[in-house]
Amino acid sequence: MTHLLHYLKGNSWIAALSILLIAFSSMATTGVMKSTLYSFKVAQIEQHTHLSWVTLSEEGNQFFTLERSVDDVNFEPIARIALEEEFEVPVSYHYNDLLVKAGVKYAYRLKYINKKGEEVYSSTISILVVNQPIMASANSGIH
Repeated sequence: MTHLLHYLKGNSWIAALSILLIAFSSMATTGVMKSTLYSFKVAQIEQHTHLSWVTLSEEGNQFFTLERSVDDVNFEPIARIALEEEFEVPVSYHYNDLLVKAGVKYAYRLKYINKKGEEVYSSTISILVVNQPIMASANSGIH
């Protein structure tokens, strides 16, 4: 299913197509959770990875745990993102993973914890970190 996400960049609206709607749902008898993950992306910026995600609502959320793996099986928590209040509008999140190495493929997923303590996982996204040269600027003081 293709959806259209509008987001503000500067003074113009930009449409991002082909964003897969990923709905968090619970396997518990409580039914579908009210939090919806709209997008979850990873990109390499210089020598680290940048993760971003958008939720369509925050109703009932307690926090997210961002997890990382190098084998797509064993995930370790790298960040816990607490929510201060509930929202019923899209909310954007960002996290920079500074502890990555070139030549390694990393997988990431979000673990959602609701107020009842129930756990639900997002789809997994992956990135192969490549070595990028660090460029010295003209003002770096190197002579």
